[in-house]
Amino acid sequence: MKAKAVVGSDGTLKAANSEEDAERVQALIQNCRTVRLDCGHAFLEDHSFSG
Repeated sequence: MKAKAVVGSDGTLKAANSEEDAERVQALIQNCRTVRLDCGHAFLEDHSFSG
């Protein structure tokens, strides 16, 4: 799962990884797919998931 990558005014990444990081992970792991969520880093607080 990939939340929005936010960069602060000072250039600090305020996310677990950047878009570039996510693309690299996707390229390196077989049978992997990235699910993008329209939320901030705390996506578990922003969304409810059902199994």
